[in-house]
Amino acid sequence: IRTADAELSFAELWQQAGHIAQVIARHAQPQQPCIGLFMEPSAALICGVWGILFAGGCYLPLSPEYPSERLQYMLSDAAVGIVLTQRHLRAQLEPLVPAGLTILCIEDLPAGLDNFMPLVSSEKLAYMIYTSGSTGLPKGVMIEQGSIAAQMQWLTQQYGFDHQSAILQKTPFSFDAAQWEILACAMGATVVIGAPGIYRDPPALLDTIAELGVTVLQGVPTLLQALLEVPGCTIASGLRYIFSGGELLTRQLASELLATFPQCRLVNLYGPTECTINSSAFEVTAQQ
Repeated sequence: IRTADAELSFAELWQQAGHIAQVIARHAQPQQPCIGLFMEPSAALICGVWGILFAGGCYLPLSPEYPSERLQYMLSDAAVGIVLTQRHLRAQLEPLVPAGLTILCIEDLPAGLDNFMPLVSSEKLAYMIYTSGSTGLPKGVMIEQGSIAAQMQWLTQQYGFDHQSAILQKTPFSFDAAQWEILACAMGATVVIGAPGIYRDPPALLDTIAELGVTVLQGVPTLLQALLEVPGCTIASGLRYIFSGGELLTRQLASELLATFPQCRLVNLYGPTECTINSSAFEVTAQQ
């Protein structure tokens, strides 16, 4: 894991996730496997995700940017019993949670044993994502560990991600597309954490790509177009992959991206949340 201030090795991630898992296992109830994550983009968030998975739990992304009403609805509908948060967000979270819910601040968790073994199983739920919903109330989509493992395996085999890959985590946490950025350590890749809200700041995003050695970027076409309009956008010359999704990728935008970043492979992704992030992919080339 890499941030502007620090780096975390795989060994350190494993150790921290194991400690978090042991605390969660002591508090979790079998009838409440879904554990909320109310956190900003950070190395702590990545550790929290893996800690919940190691404990055999299912994580529910709860973005601090979401409206209070939506957060309260998700907490109630998913029957969440535990929410893992950061100390500076606790005051924002407390008025939203129902009585009896346990709040754990990740900075205050005690150290655990170093020999914790992850409780993984392909049938266990990995995470739950609430869709916007075209009718009625939002629906929680439950994704099993086997499904997300298959998605990560496909990305690894298809695009060769490994220890030399650095994937920028900048998609808002509560969107399903963010999950392969967050879980990229499963492919042996480095997860580079962008600052909170960086997806709204194209110049800062480009600076992060250049300064932290990002090689893989995912974005909606609206954002990709905005990046091209920033003077000096070629500072992101370290990119090797650009993934587009969520909106229509036009021929004109694709041509501009390939002309500006000729060293990149450009891939158009599509997939509903229920199909575990991506169900189809098409690589666009300059000759097409």
